[in-house]
Amino acid sequence: MSEFTLNEFRRLLDRTTRLLPPGVFSGVIPGLGIRSEAVGNSEVKEQIRRICGIIDSMTTAERSRPAIIDQARLQRISRGSGAALLEVSDLLHQYEALNRIMKSIRKPRR
Repeated sequence: MSEFTLNEFRRLLDRTTRLLPPGVFSGVIPGLGIRSEAVGNSEVKEQIRRICGIIDSMTTAERSRPAIIDQARLQRISRGSGAALLEVSDLLHQYEALNRIMKSIRKPRR
């Protein structure tokens, strides 16, 4: 299995929104941070659309290697996506948490 990048994360969101009812998003994608029990379906779809917009505002290099995103890049992504700086930062933290989970799943068991 290849490395889990932000491109893969975006594809996972796309597939999830097409295949699953919105009420189970947060249970299927750990660390996503969407509490679908507390909000309606349209709010969940809007949150996912905003996440995808943030990822789409990143360069190919940033999506492949999020570790290169410094403060200046963070501000550019924020302006490009129309999201608050905190939203972009939160997304990167959520991605890192999900990436750790994906790495632990990929590790061969001995």
